[in-house]
Amino acid sequence: MILLSGSTGFLGSAMLGDMLDRHPEQELGLLIRDSKGSDGVQRGREVLHRALGRERAERESGRVRVVAGDLVEENFGLGQTEFEELAQRTSMIFHSAASTSFTQTIAEAREINLRGTESLLRLAQLNSGNIAFRHISTAYVAGTSEGVVTPYHLGSGFRNTYEQSKAEAEFLLRENRQYLKDLVVFRPSIIVGDSKTGETTSFNVIYAPSKMLIKGMFSVVPGNPASLLDVVPVDYVARVISTLASRVREAGSYTSLHVCSGVGREASIKEIIECLVNAFNKFSAHKFGAQRLQFPEFLSPEMLARLNGAIAQAALHGIKNIERFLERNIPFIGHLLPYVHYMLHNPQFCTQDTMRELGDEFDPAPLFTAYADKVFGYCFATDWGKRPLAVI
Repeated sequence: MILLSGSTGFLGSAMLGDMLDRHPEQELGLLIRDSKGSDGVQRGREVLHRALGRERAERESGRVRVVAGDLVEENFGLGQTEFEELAQRTSMIFHSAASTSFTQTIAEAREINLRGTESLLRLAQLNSGNIAFRHISTAYVAGTSEGVVTPYHLGSGFRNTYEQSKAEAEFLLRENRQYLKDLVVFRPSIIVGDSKTGETTSFNVIYAPSKMLIKGMFSVVPGNPASLLDVVPVDYVARVISTLASRVREAGSYTSLHVCSGVGREASIKEIIECLVNAFNKFSAHKFGAQRLQFPEFLSPEMLARLNGAIAQAALHGIKNIERFLERNIPFIGHLLPYVHYMLHNPQFCTQDTMRELGDEFDPAPLFTAYADKVFGYCFATDWGKRPLAVI
């Protein structure tokens, strides 16, 4: 059995169909916790219907088993015997569950990102050497590193607790890989909606500042227009990971792979905003018969330098320091604070190993400018996920 955590999440649900296709002889176990008003089994049924469509979900139901459990509880909340039996049945762990918030305390971020990984590692240790581990991390474990980074590089400084806790989880797996049949770490960059439909269930990272700009919360962008963001659509990420996760690996091996657009294929902050403005004006003209959004200005180089300095000080003296700076100097940036770091400068991610493994089967990830209309159009048509697309 392949045990998947995070199947109710954005990326995890996108991988379900490919995983079932690539492992036709395997049972798929979905580790899903109970939530208010819905138990894990019911949530599993719902995610299957959403991800596969009702007809295929019913057809595959015999191969999918919901394990009602919570990653952060001891033994997932299962009895010891049941936990041990689960370990013996499991041939591969696929760990996709994560908290992606940029504003949590480090203790809160570690609760799922580190402690959840520890729980799955304990399961693997019960069947030591017989369970392959596939771990979904993030390219941004590179943290504040500069230049082009390899998929094995871990940063020594981080811009938020999400990056830090994900880096700690990777380090934990590296240090304990003797208990695993093999270890593959996948590091996606910034995942956005489907490249064909724009559909998403996660409105984080580029979405939050984009929404603020559309809503008129600021007219001056606190970022470097030339700063590069590595953006990839969820359908590409899901297909790459599902493909490479199924490859047979040498016993005891450790592989880390960037699932990114890669060097030279990123989008600049200016390009992303141009795409946003153009997409909104097209939508606005269609809906309201008028274009309503002007391209915003960027902060002056002098103000950017002051902002960079404030962020550097915040790393030494805590987040309250930068909040006070922002309140005094550029108060509208306070709402953007979790994202400002990424609008100033970012590392670039080497994808040579990934493309070598994929061979002729895959082209590089599509350029964001080629599908940005789909991504932003879905946001406008659903009011950023507040209403179904069908009612527009």
